[in-house]
Amino acid sequence: MNGKEKVVIIGGGVAGLTAGIYALKQGFEVEIYEKNATPGGECTGWNRKGYHIDNCIHWLTGTKKGTQMYDLWKEVGALSDDTEYAKIDAFYISTHEGKSVTLWNDLKRTEKELIEASPEDEEEIKKFIQYVEYSKQCLFPAAKPAEMWGVKDYIAMGKDMADMHKVMKEFGKISISEYAMRFKSPLLRKMICDYLPGEYTAYSLLVSYATMADGNGNIPMGARSNQT
Repeated sequence: MNGKEKVVIIGGGVAGLTAGIYALKQGFEVEIYEKNATPGGECTGWNRKGYHIDNCIHWLTGTKKGTQMYDLWKEVGALSDDTEYAKIDAFYISTHEGKSVTLWNDLKRTEKELIEASPEDEEEIKKFIQYVEYSKQCLFPAAKPAEMWGVKDYIAMGKDMADMHKVMKEFGKISISEYAMRFKSPLLRKMICDYLPGEYTAYSLLVSYATMADGNGNIPMGARSNQT
């Protein structure tokens, strides 16, 4: 016996593996138990009988250098400064009755395309783009656990996310389905509802789109599939 305290972690997904790394850094002995043959959880996929079964996340939050989440991913080895990402220039495309619109990562391009598709919704479209811009400030604090935060940490977060209160005030209490009805165009209504279930709060869509548009949500390249 080496006298070290032991931490037992159930689940070898990204959260479990990360917890194990930090426990080791603090001098604990660590055991991680995973029911599957290969760890990784929602960051895994595999090939079976000629088909690829993709259990992986659609994209990874925290890929923008300089953010606390990026620093965490880098520290645990999930990302590195030379990680390559899939070249994706849009969030998603919506189609209705033969017409399509795209939520591009370039917000100005999106605004122009949406206004061309529905001039009658110009005011609401510009508001949508502005609030997506505000939502870029919604960065997950990861420098230390929330239970270790002090007053200064909350003040700093408030300053860094100064415009997010506008997003929460406007979109924190309405559903995506309710938000969609602010648009006159059936195509734009469908666009608002295509990404998440209609009962989700509207700010969830704005923050998700903002993450991708800000370069903080990317798909890392170079993963290896398991063969079975």
